[in-house]
Amino acid sequence: MTDAYFHSEALVSTEWVAEHADDPSVSVVEINTDPESDYKIGHVPGAIGWGLHTDLEDSVRRDIPSVTAIEALLTRSGIGNYTTVVLYGDGNNRSATWAFWVLKYYRHADVRIMNGGRQRWLDEGRPITTEAPEPEPSVYRGGRPGQVAQGAQGLHPIQPRSRLFQASGHPHG
Repeated sequence: MTDAYFHSEALVSTEWVAEHADDPSVSVVEINTDPESDYKIGHVPGAIGWGLHTDLEDSVRRDIPSVTAIEALLTRSGIGNYTTVVLYGDGNNRSATWAFWVLKYYRHADVRIMNGGRQRWLDEGRPITTEAPEPEPSVYRGGRPGQVAQGAQGLHPIQPRSRLFQASGHPHG
């Protein structure tokens, strides 16, 4: 089935997630402010668990994690640079949207949000498990951080100006 979402490159249905459960090119990740409260009592089968405050924040600087920390997180999660990452979480996907932004900031190409998050998955009576996967570590290299903007065509990096100007203001070359 093809999702009928306007931006299916960023938003997928619970049905899409279920259909791709055995796809080795897709990793599903549940992000929670308190992983003990939800992930460990049941999650989407095959989903990796990340803590919002432990995995996606620098606790000393109270900022986004460094590229080194993101590389370590994705490496130990078995996520490669070309893996499709589907995020969902607690609080109406509040934590998942933070993770989406962080991964886009570090230039991960294919990141998506599961529409409705954990609650929709449960409301639809879909299966959950307490079994945590043990992914084979990958080698992940984060991209150069940059600004990301939302425009009419979706998320895209903000590009530096392509033309150089002389001090006189006339276009150069």
